[in-house]
Amino acid sequence: MSPASPAGRRPAFASILAALALLAGCAGGDERVAVKGTVKLNGAPVTAGVIHLVPADETEKLTRAGGTITDGAFDIPAEVGPNRGRYKVYLSWPKPTGKKLKNPDPVEAARGVPWVEETQELMPKRYAKDGTLTAEFTRGVNPLDFDLKSD
Repeated sequence: MSPASPAGRRPAFASILAALALLAGCAGGDERVAVKGTVKLNGAPVTAGVIHLVPADETEKLTRAGGTITDGAFDIPAEVGPNRGRYKVYLSWPKPTGKKLKNPDPVEAARGVPWVEETQELMPKRYAKDGTLTAEFTRGVNPLDFDLKSD
């Protein structure tokens, strides 16, 4: 069979179609994106917190994502980031109180961790649990900066 024959071109044509299908899939809402930003509460950086990104519309097939906030900054790479779309943003800033509590997890307690650090949530409820913050993510790196105020 010669390379110029129609049968000889089928594998190359199939490869091109497969590549185009992959590119078309990457352009859709399934594409994950990077999110990078800062979080301040009453002008002070959140020293050790967590950011959770949850699809705003639970019927959409978007990926939940999150990361840690360190010294007021967070960086969620695209590999583990959210999809393009609209999300609710939940923030948490647990501060150790200096007290130890009996570990509520019996498996961890049996593994030699009988005590855990008690924490107090510093983030106001409307940002931590109520989901009043939202964000829309598009292609590329998405900046997301919060300068929040207490209740």
